[in-house]
Amino acid sequence: MKKILLSFCVVVLLISCSSGVNLSNDEALKILTSEYSNFCESRIQAHTSLYNNASPDATLLYLRELEQQNLGVIKENQHYGRGKKTYKDYVFKPNEKTIELYRGSAERLYKITEADVQKIIGISINEEAKTAQVKFTYNMVETPFKPIVLGRKGSCNATSNLEAEVTFVLYDTGWQLQK
Repeated sequence: MKKILLSFCVVVLLISCSSGVNLSNDEALKILTSEYSNFCESRIQAHTSLYNNASPDATLLYLRELEQQNLGVIKENQHYGRGKKTYKDYVFKPNEKTIELYRGSAERLYKITEADVQKIIGISINEEAKTAQVKFTYNMVETPFKPIVLGRKGSCNATSNLEAEVTFVLYDTGWQLQK
């Protein structure tokens, strides 16, 4: 009985000593995929009118595509001009899901491209500080709002094979991406 108890204690001791600070590629990739945030934002053409740069008809067609993707609804406004002449203006109103997923840092800004984490290149662990430097690749992919960017059409382009490095910190609840 003493031998069994002694063997059990040795196994527990070995397991506790060997369970150092460790972050696997799969765990780092999972955390990065859900938490890494890198995006380019811009104002979008969210309504049609005679004053917009793009054709009102082309803008309305794309706004209808956004509506079909359940990203919001189009609201029709009727305006009265001189005399009895009227014209219509269509405004895209994003829904809550769209605001949560694609709203930028300000109300009129939307994410035009955003990071899609691809793979882990390497992990360097500092056991004493309980941190890890994680180098990875990602692509900047277009969001549904890219085709209706106002102004600088060349900015916020999709790009592949970008590299970045971030720091993870080990807490008692597990690894977390340092903000």
